[in-house]
Amino acid sequence: MKTRSLTLPVLALAATAVLSACTTETTPTAPVAGASGSSSAPTAVTPTGAAAAPEAVVDNDAVLEVEDQTSEGPTVNVKAAAVTAGGWVVVAADGGRNVLGYGEVPAGSTPTVVQVSLAEIITEPTELVARLYDDANGDGIFGAGDKPVTNDDNDNDDAGFPGESATFMFTGADVVNN
Repeated sequence: MKTRSLTLPVLALAATAVLSACTTETTPTAPVAGASGSSSAPTAVTPTGAAAAPEAVVDNDAVLEVEDQTSEGPTVNVKAAAVTAGGWVVVAADGGRNVLGYGEVPAGSTPTVVQVSLAEIITEPTELVARLYDDANGDGIFGAGDKPVTNDDNDNDDAGFPGESATFMFTGADVVNN
């Protein structure tokens, strides 16, 4: 009796299915609630391969205020944040390309203090960027489907990236290794 292995045809079929699911517009994976590590802020890629600025959600009551700070650990304190439909404050390094953490902004127009735990320990003064995002897809998790928030149709605080953003200096303590 002869037996045949279907391993290669099955792998080829799986690879074909995965490749056929790919599109010309991709968005890097954002951190999932409770996960650590870093990722890039959501950025669409056009069919030509050039990065395109994601479309911003206009929220006239959106607020974002953050100050230079020294922390006793890897936690950023955002002085005031508001997104009417609820959303996120995302903190990133490297000009906004490396997401270090995010904190939930409750729904409403009253600014609240938001603490953002960072995935990396930063002990040297480092320039970070805070940005507001709307929970555009309504899943309650910061991710690729969420959009930047602006409180002005003409707002473009960071060239090529619409929405409310604030740059600040941050220094934290290495509480893990001390």
